[in-house]
Amino acid sequence: MKLRGYIYYLLILSVVFSACTQLEEDMMSDGGRFNITLSDSKSDKSRSLPSELSDELTSEFYLTINHSNGVKAYKGKYSDYQIKQPAFKEGEYSIAASLGEDVLLALDSPYYESEDKLASIEVGKVTNVDLICYVANSLASFSFANTDQAKSLLQVYQIVTKVGDTEVSCTVDDGKNPYFRSGENVSFILKGTTSEGVSLDYTFANIPSVEKGKNYKYTISFGTSDTGNVGLDIAVDETIEDVTVNETVPENWLPKPTVSAQGFNEHGILEYTETEEAVNAAVSFQSYKPIENVKFTLNFGDRKLSSLNKSYELASLSPEDKSALEQAGIVLPVLNSTSGELNFKNVISGLLCADDGSSVDNNIVVSVFANERWSDEKQYTIRTLKPEFGVTVNENDFWTKTFSVRGCEILTGNSETILSNLKYQYSEDNGSTWYDLNNSMTHKFDIAPDNKNLRVRALYRGTVPSTENDVVLEVPEQLPNSGMEEWITEDSKWDFPNYIPTSDFWDTNNKFTLRYSLSIFLSAYNGFPAVSYSTINKHSGQKSIELRNTAAGPVGTGSIVYDNNRVAGMLFTGIYTGTTSTSIADGNISIDEGRSFYSRPTKLTYWYTYEPYDGNDTYEVIVKVFDSEGNIIGNGGFTSNQQITEWSLNTIDIVYTSEDVKKADKLYVLFKSSNAGQGNVPYGKKRKLNIADYGDVTTHYGSILRLDDISLVYDK
Repeated sequence: MKLRGYIYYLLILSVVFSACTQLEEDMMSDGGRFNITLSDSKSDKSRSLPSELSDELTSEFYLTINHSNGVKAYKGKYSDYQIKQPAFKEGEYSIAASLGEDVLLALDSPYYESEDKLASIEVGKVTNVDLICYVANSLASFSFANTDQAKSLLQVYQIVTKVGDTEVSCTVDDGKNPYFRSGENVSFILKGTTSEGVSLDYTFANIPSVEKGKNYKYTISFGTSDTGNVGLDIAVDETIEDVTVNETVPENWLPKPTVSAQGFNEHGILEYTETEEAVNAAVSFQSYKPIENVKFTLNFGDRKLSSLNKSYELASLSPEDKSALEQAGIVLPVLNSTSGELNFKNVISGLLCADDGSSVDNNIVVSVFANERWSDEKQYTIRTLKPEFGVTVNENDFWTKTFSVRGCEILTGNSETILSNLKYQYSEDNGSTWYDLNNSMTHKFDIAPDNKNLRVRALYRGTVPSTENDVVLEVPEQLPNSGMEEWITEDSKWDFPNYIPTSDFWDTNNKFTLRYSLSIFLSAYNGFPAVSYSTINKHSGQKSIELRNTAAGPVGTGSIVYDNNRVAGMLFTGIYTGTTSTSIADGNISIDEGRSFYSRPTKLTYWYTYEPYDGNDTYEVIVKVFDSEGNIIGNGGFTSNQQITEWSLNTIDIVYTSEDVKKADKLYVLFKSSNAGQGNVPYGKKRKLNIADYGDVTTHYGSILRLDDISLVYDK
């Protein structure tokens, strides 16, 4: 071992047992303790060995504590003494420390011992003892006065140290030193072969009696010889120096270099969410001697960096590898320093998770060489996580053919980065196949798909999916009995039957116009249906519906016509809740508007003819869509006074109140043969009329609105 630079390392470990340590009463009741400090022979106490060396160096020191009566009170490792902190009986003790073995001759085998120190124990007290430690054997070190000259003159050589029959060998530059017991006779021999093939066996120095704690330093030089015998021209300069413990510790007694990391957790893992700001990620190392080499193996799961995946040694790193590592953002350390780090911060910002969103592990294995020892191998993982984000949806935005997403909620990751490279997709087969929305955040099908259950997601950088949302499109429902083919006729108990659409969805105001009186005439005050079907006038199928203004009085054609009995024929989705009073001309027509309906149509179409009475009347259509709270979310309407004798198609747009419209809960559709209002509808007295399943009749009636093939349209 060479001593160059060793003076920078403090060698004797001192562990101070704090006087403020709580001493248990039962252990100190009849004795006390020693607080023992180990110091170098030429160091003040502030330069005693640092605690960092305790595990590996002080475990080698032994303490011997003997009572003055000759009884051995303690013998064991200094490190064990620290832990046990034994108590001693009152009295005087002899205390000494030693480290190593006082062998006759060996390479790199120092032996240390302290002075024997007397110290006393008092009951209940701690006695401080500072043991000054010395080098108790000696060593030799060698150098050439002219290294280049020595290399040119010597082909092979070794320096042999000999004590009696025991010998060891070393060279000037192999880092080894011979240690020998004090008092011995030691000789030094240069053996080898010169570059000219001349054998060497030259004793260049001898120590008759070795002194303790000395470094015998020999500088060998070569002169010029007329005979050409190099061995005869060897000159040696001897210097004898005192050495301290901290100058003589073998490198393999020093702690191994240590490897640690910044940014990683206790399991050696750093989790980084793609797109987030890069965090510090460094594998650092330190040693009591300069770092001579760094071995590291990269195994990047990130495919962009997979070309770097192999093992490297910093001491022999090729220019090509160095350039590739640096271009990837890896900051390499500099050798021959006692500390350094591999820094990956610049790498992190470019790391990606897998295309399917699973995490990617980028593994780094590092060990360093110093103190003639490799550190423990440490593995670290930079785990790239998928950003967590999800599509923001609202069921109100899902219609029959069109749906929208409201945006994307970013839970982890950089919102700006993610949103700038995002698109939205949908699936009709539970996520097996995905399609892009055809208008950024909105999609419209040409035809409402059969499968109403969809999934939607966002896709970052074209590959990384968000969480999925299940959504349901509305069913494009049609109105029941929209062709007006289904009817029943019911006995009204008086002159004419009541005509009822069989669907529970539709109702009419016939309950008003067919209410009756139990007068002696046994005749209805409104004795004629305002609504019936027709088998003669129809657009398709077998039937249509006919709405009439009616003003029928008692017996249907009575001469007295009350204003309240002048009403339009009405067909509606709802329930008639008006009067059934038999009082003369009493009551009103009230309707519970709407029936349960959970789709949102955009248009209402129907085929119709219209005969306005005397060319001076107007029919009306009203459409209302309600939400679950009873609010009108969509409406439409139409009026016309045009006479239409041929079946014609009309379309009414249903306009919704806002873009953020709630789901439908009820639909109200009202057709009226006149919008003049109760008591004001125009009519003619005693007009002829044919009604289905009854025949020709005479009654008071006015305008006629016929309807067929009512339909809802879903454009959204």
